[in-house]
Amino acid sequence: MKMKQEHYEELKEIIEYGLTIKPELRNKYRKHGWSEKMYTWTLFDTCVPDALFRTLHSYLNDSHIETALMKIIK
Repeated sequence: MKMKQEHYEELKEIIEYGLTIKPELRNKYRKHGWSEKMYTWTLFDTCVPDALFRTLHSYLNDSHIETALMKIIK
């Protein structure tokens, strides 16, 4: 994974917290047959603060971020 370990740990903490406060979001996506990929990006967009968002996008592309998100959510 190309993401720096400290950024991965920060992202993981944020996403795991998002999973606990928004459990209905995952159920909604499953109910409508929407993809897991779409769900992970929605969670990323709603939970990750702008500062981390900008930091990650300063040296990663979306596929690198998506790899980390999928690892965290699974």
